[in-house]
Amino acid sequence: MNMLKTSGLFCVALVLFSFAFFLIGLHYYDPLFLHFNAAIQSRVYNALGKVGLYIFTVITYIGSIDVSLPLTLLLSFYYALRKHYGMILLLFYNLESVRIVNGLLKNYYKVPRPTLTHLVHAGSYSFPSGHSMNSLAFFGFLTFLLSVNLKRKGRRTGVIWTSSCLLIFLIGLSRVYLGVHFPMDIIGGYLAGLACLMMTLLLYTVFSSAKASASNS
Repeated sequence: MNMLKTSGLFCVALVLFSFAFFLIGLHYYDPLFLHFNAAIQSRVYNALGKVGLYIFTVITYIGSIDVSLPLTLLLSFYYALRKHYGMILLLFYNLESVRIVNGLLKNYYKVPRPTLTHLVHAGSYSFPSGHSMNSLAFFGFLTFLLSVNLKRKGRRTGVIWTSSCLLIFLIGLSRVYLGVHFPMDIIGGYLAGLACLMMTLLLYTVFSSAKASASNS
C-alpha cells in the first residue's frame, strides 16, 4: 500500500472517529445514554470486592503516566542508539498530544464524575476518560510499531494485537469498576484516543516515507 493511500485511510479514520466522539458528546445526557451508564455501572462497580479492587487498581495503574513515560523513555533510548531521532519526537508527540487534547475536552464538556465512592484518586472532570484515551493512543502506537517490526521478520502479529486490545479494554473497565468514570466516558475516551492515534499514524507514515526517499536519493 503506497504512502498516499495509507495517509488517506488514516485521514478518513481520523475524521470518522472524531465525528463519532463529538456525536456522543452532543447527546451525552440523552436518556438512552444515561440509562446505559446506570445499567452498566450498577453491575460493574466493585462487583468482585477486595480481590477485584486489587486487580483493577493494578490495571488502572498500567494506564497511567507512571508506566507510559518510562516505556517512552526506554523506547527513545532504543531509537537514539539507532539514530532514529524523528521516532523519538513522534513517541513524545503521541504521549503528550493525547493528554493535551483530553484536558481541552474535559474542560469543554465539564461532566462531573460519578457520585459513587471513588476507590482510587481521580481529579478533574469525567468525560472523556483520560485513561481510556491515553492507553489507546499509547499502547495502540506501541503495538503498531511492534507489529511492523514483526512483519518485517515474517512473524504473525495477531496475538500482539489481541493482547493489546484486551489490555486497553481492561484499563477502561477498571475506571468504571473503581467508580471514577461512567461507561460513556470510556467509550468517548476510546473514540477520542483512536482519533489521536490516527493522527500519530498519519505523521508516522509521512515520516517513514520521507526517510525512505532520503535513503534512496
